[in-house]
Amino acid sequence: MKRIVLETLHSPLRRVARNFGIVTVGQAITTITGLAALTLNSRALGAEDLGKLLLIQAMCELVTKVLAFQNWQSYVKVGSELEGRGSLLSLWRYGITLDIAAAILATLLAVFILTTLPKLVGLDEETANFGLVYAFCILFSATSTSLGALRLFDSYLLAIYIAAGQSAALLTNSAILFIMEAPVSAYLVTIPVITALFSSL
Repeated sequence: MKRIVLETLHSPLRRVARNFGIVTVGQAITTITGLAALTLNSRALGAEDLGKLLLIQAMCELVTKVLAFQNWQSYVKVGSELEGRGSLLSLWRYGITLDIAAAILATLLAVFILTTLPKLVGLDEETANFGLVYAFCILFSATSTSLGALRLFDSYLLAIYIAAGQSAALLTNSAILFIMEAPVSAYLVTIPVITALFSSL
């Protein structure tokens, strides 16, 4: 009896330890590849163009984060208490609706800033126009609820594969653009498109 109780207790602990290990390794991989891509971008673009790229990235990221609902946390908490596939599906639909609404609002705000206030954020008109690709790709960032579903069903590994794949693709993109000596406009188009593609997986 004691052995059965211990095995019952150890099973959740093993799962938590495994998931923690998966997330830690995944974050390490994405951090290292992200730093490598940033290094290549820095060497290729120089201070001024890199500043433009980072400014647009930061602005779009800020807008997205401010308007995001972080549904995945609620999905995991509420979903773990629900029984039945129908209830979970209804919760998922509700969360996806909120994600899409937040993505649309964030896109509209980013487009508004880039089309009406480019000088206010320190951008020339041409760079701001290329930055619109970044803004429109925010529409594909409605992934919070899907992330929550992966975590709820203990599919951490799949989420890490997607994140690592995206980081590897961005690093490859940086290397290609570095070799081609591409202008900042190429970065402003390819980076958000790659991010959007992996967000839609």
